[in-house]
Amino acid sequence: MTETAAHPDRALTVGLGVVAVALIAGVLLDVLPQVALALAAIPVMATTLFHPKRALILLLGVQISLEFTQLDLANFYVGPVRMRPDDFLFLWVLLLWALCLPDGRGRVKTGTTARFILLFVAVCFVSLFWGVASGNDIGTAMFMFKTLPGYLSFFPAAWLIATDREAAGQIVKVVIAASVLAGLNIALRGYFKVDEFVYERSTGLRVQARQAFAIAVGFMFLFTGQLVRRDRASLSLVLPAGVMMLVGLILSQTRSVWFGMLLGMASAFVLHTVSTGRSFWRVLRTLVVIAVLGVLFFFTAGYLVQAAGFLEMQDIAARSGSETGSYLTDATFLARALSWVEVLKSVNSPVGLLLGKGQGFEISYFRFDYMQKLSFSTVDSSYFQILLNAGIPGLLALVLLFAHGIAESGRRAFRERDAGRRTVLLGVFGSMIAMASGSFFMSAVTNYRFTILFGVLFALMAVRPGQAVDGGDLPERV
Repeated sequence: MTETAAHPDRALTVGLGVVAVALIAGVLLDVLPQVALALAAIPVMATTLFHPKRALILLLGVQISLEFTQLDLANFYVGPVRMRPDDFLFLWVLLLWALCLPDGRGRVKTGTTARFILLFVAVCFVSLFWGVASGNDIGTAMFMFKTLPGYLSFFPAAWLIATDREAAGQIVKVVIAASVLAGLNIALRGYFKVDEFVYERSTGLRVQARQAFAIAVGFMFLFTGQLVRRDRASLSLVLPAGVMMLVGLILSQTRSVWFGMLLGMASAFVLHTVSTGRSFWRVLRTLVVIAVLGVLFFFTAGYLVQAAGFLEMQDIAARSGSETGSYLTDATFLARALSWVEVLKSVNSPVGLLLGKGQGFEISYFRFDYMQKLSFSTVDSSYFQILLNAGIPGLLALVLLFAHGIAESGRRAFRERDAGRRTVLLGVFGSMIAMASGSFFMSAVTNYRFTILFGVLFALMAVRPGQAVDGGDLPERV
């Protein structure tokens, strides 16, 4: 089948520009829900009028952009379930993929990665039914469960990558562009103080933004691109993009993201260095260049947030410890520790260890940051969250999924000789390490809406472009 789009990259750039302008206008004019619905409607209409393969790229692009830039979008209810435009887009993407399954066009070679994802999602389904059967509030149970099937985005993403050799590169570009938009969104929210998640602390202004974890993925791809390719001509785009991402990361003041991203970048650097067998002096030169660029990125971003009156550079340094200067007396850390102890108490029975307490179960513990005892269905750790909801089987399924992703992406990156493919694999490798480590203190890989992004990352790792079975081409229309 011939491609109808002569300049897909140009169309992608224009499309992302339109998304950026719309989102900025939505923030400034306080009409973001309406903008979100409009952006969701455009790709859905395109799937019925134009080529579904290109439309799926657009669907994923808009979906990721919506999730990266604003979590509180327009809400509507389907029974007890609260839905949003990105939920609808996710279901539409899965539907397009499922429609091509009967004639074999939607099947791709995904190896064991697909089995790990299906195992994890299946355990989560069991925890949903167990939670409802145990008397947990059905609305809360559905709210907690809703993000977990996002890992199923692996299948339509793998389908795209296997049938279109340019899809992987375009998805990476979408992730990077969405990360820049997310950084801009956080900066605008901080500047205009548009919601209750923007507040002053002893460490300066903080924009409480879960998008920081997603920004770390975009920054990782920027890093591995320069690590592998060292394309100086692209620095004119890389520098402002990286600075805007770091502005968002600094203002979010999310320490688990900072440390996770540094660990992921260091791991990707070591793996690339070992796999290429470079001499000591070439490695040292590369390390110096990366360090200089990193310092330039950080201080430029720090200067921007200081010049805008967000916070001082010493405030940024203070956040690396805590408001009190010690992790041991950090109120947020103490609250997390108490919640983890309460989780262990809650599942301390044969049934609890086997099935957990189900989706929607609430624990009560003292919050030092609020100075009172409160009840929550959420836990600030993906591992303790899944242990609470799905027991040891759920915890093992989650750990095995990410352990497999880290090991497999690392193995493939080590063997890969194509520069473009190595860049993607190293980016996935570093991102998974960053998410797996950061999620010990935050619930990034379970509670947040970026599970769809992580499903796409697994597809980028597991499927080689052009690896479809039975021809694997898509029909002109669905």
